[in-house]
This record gives sequence, structure tokens and C-alpha cells, in this order.
Amino acid sequence: MVRENLISMFFSMAFCCNSFAGAISDEVRAGIEQLASQMPMTVDEFTTVTSVLLVSDRDIVYRYAFDLDKSISIAAKSKNLTPAELTKLYAQEFGGVNVFLKAWGDQYIYPAMRNSNCSNSRVIYFMDNGYKLVHIVSDPHGKFLYKVIISKSNC
Repeated sequence: MVRENLISMFFSMAFCCNSFAGAISDEVRAGIEQLASQMPMTVDEFTTVTSVLLVSDRDIVYRYAFDLDKSISIAAKSKNLTPAELTKLYAQEFGGVNVFLKAWGDQYIYPAMRNSNCSNSRVIYFMDNGYKLVHIVSDPHGKFLYKVIISKSNC
């Protein structure tokens, strides 16, 4: 819910100023700066939005810190395993921890981001005007976990 509100808040701030001929408007930049000044924002017990920024004229990047260790600890406890045993099990089942992370992202993160972004009329308006939302998920230490790019073509 927080993630949807965060995205809606940005597009609400920027939506009022739809002069998108060519370069991005100063109002959109100001909307991103205003939202960025409110970071970090907690999404849930594992996830925090750490930043939002414009990396090109049409790419809005949201960066998240996901506490993978905490998530694994809770999942392991629910299966009566240690975190090391669960990690080893995932590595065996998926062929490696990195393959597991991609499968996890494809199964849980991508659909959630796509559904959230593609069901928001303001987001769709911006995607119709060439914007992409890039969601980058890392662990709290900055280690890359997963990346989702949402654009008009995958809604």
C-alpha cells in the first residue's frame, strides 16, 4: 500500500504540469526532488524505499533496500530450519542463490510492481508519454538483488 501511495504521490505532484514537449519539465523535476526529500520510506517490515531519482529524461528510478537476511530467517523459522539450511536448500533447488533471487523476483516482485504501476491511471499517462519506472532492489548493504523495468510495453 505504501508503494502504491508513493508512486501515486509522485505522479500527483507531476500530473498537474503536463507540458512534456521535448525535455522533462521543471515541475516534474521538482516533484521528484520533493518526493526524494521524504526518503527513506518504509514499505513493509522487509522493504524500504531509499531513493527516487530521474536518471534520464524519461527514466524514474526507485531504489529499495530489502532485508533478505530477515526474510530468510523468518522463512527458515517457519520451516524449522536454520537460515543456512534454508539458503542451502534454495541453492540446491534452484541451482544457485542468484538463480533463486531471479526466480523470487520474477514470481513476486515483478508481478507486484507491474500490477501496481499498470493499474494507476497517472502512471499509465506518463508511460504513454515515454516514461519508464525502474525499480532496483538491493539488500541493506547495497548488494544488488533484482531489477524491474515497467514501461508501456509491459503493461
